[in-house]
Amino acid sequence: MERFDTIGTDRLVLRRWKDEDRAPFAELNGDPGTLAFFPSTLTRQESDAFVDRIEARFGRFGIPAGSPLKPHVMFHLANK
Repeated sequence: MERFDTIGTDRLVLRRWKDEDRAPFAELNGDPGTLAFFPSTLTRQESDAFVDRIEARFGRFGIPAGSPLKPHVMFHLANK
């Protein structure tokens, strides 16, 4: 599988997480309005742990969690 750190189009750029992304992401994850349809909000520590899990998946599979994939690829990755 080919690896990438950044991929984009004229309208969208997907990239790896940066340390400066963590504070605004934690703010969103701590906002009850933003997460109104989730079971609960996240603390800063929980939000950072979520970023760590996303990055770990990227390191293992070369793609971030939640990336759009074909169903057979998702099945293969889920069963590794």
